[in-house]
Amino acid sequence: MFRISPLLNIIAAAVAVFVVFGLRLQDDDLRQIFGPISDASIRAYTPYFPGLAKLEEHEIFSPRNAKYKKIVFLGASSVDSLGCDGTWSNPDRKRQPSQNAHYSCSITGQMNRRLQAAGLSDWRAFDLARSGGKLTSMLYVYARIAALRPEIVVYGDTFPYFLLENADANALNGAQFGVLERTFGSDPATGPTWASYRARLVEGGWRPQSSPATSNDASARTRSLSLSDLLIDLMSLPRQTSSPPLPIKIGRFRDWTPRPEGGPGFVNPDPDFGYFEGFRLIAERQRQIGGAFFFYFSPQYDRRGDLAYQRGLEAVFGNYLTAHRIPWASHVGLPLRTNVETYDGNHQTVYGNAVIAGTILRDLQSRGLLPVGKS
Repeated sequence: MFRISPLLNIIAAAVAVFVVFGLRLQDDDLRQIFGPISDASIRAYTPYFPGLAKLEEHEIFSPRNAKYKKIVFLGASSVDSLGCDGTWSNPDRKRQPSQNAHYSCSITGQMNRRLQAAGLSDWRAFDLARSGGKLTSMLYVYARIAALRPEIVVYGDTFPYFLLENADANALNGAQFGVLERTFGSDPATGPTWASYRARLVEGGWRPQSSPATSNDASARTRSLSLSDLLIDLMSLPRQTSSPPLPIKIGRFRDWTPRPEGGPGFVNPDPDFGYFEGFRLIAERQRQIGGAFFFYFSPQYDRRGDLAYQRGLEAVFGNYLTAHRIPWASHVGLPLRTNVETYDGNHQTVYGNAVIAGTILRDLQSRGLLPVGKS
């Protein structure tokens, strides 16, 4: 996923060997000098989704990012879209053995470039979307980051992916569901909505699991802190800030058949909003902490000409969002260029992610959720 020169690898290995076996700096506990220091300050973080069980490894938890106002992106792979081009999900083993993926190519990576260009350097976007992630797992991710009080949470959905497989209820274990119970169930403002959403999951076949309660709070761990720990952390920075793999490959990954205007129209997959009301949990919690929640319907090539579908989607689910004071936008018909900006109709290349990042930035600014910055 990252490309580091062989020379840099050799230098890093030599430094590590010297530090560990030569100076033996790992034996000197710096906490005796500086006092208690949390492990959170020396962990190597990742801009990629690290898994539900290892969320504390994501860069949003890094003390380095505490100074930023946060825009958090949630959703599934259409929002994640880490690929610089289509080879990250369709690798050509002969021409390109490694998947061409890098966080700078994602929607959030492109958003951060635009935030800098607009003079909004005190803002930063974070990618917590998950390939295959549906609403229940995303509610858990949000529950874990709510204590960070993100200013804006953006949720994109290739409708109606959020509710498939009973909204991904079985992705969580008992302890993780306990986090949802404590975050949403015990709060009078969200308790009734959570109870209704939970009942829908039970109707869909989910059964509560018993699992020992575990703590994922990285700050609760204690250990010694040596200078070698700090050096290891510093050596991890080039891996997090390196340039994306190149060249970006644009080619015919599929044949695009022109779709006639119109289509089968809109069919409501969730007529009583039993699953969809789960989005209210995030929106209400964001209001409580003084933040905002923004929802958007993600681009879909096969639906871009189906105006009946788009009108139905906006009239039913768009009106639901409006009725509950949740700002939203429909970008189902966003005209992404085939094989250049989208390679399969639902996922984007770096160029498509740049278009979406700019579109969402304007959405947030036009609704007063984000400062306009400089022109």
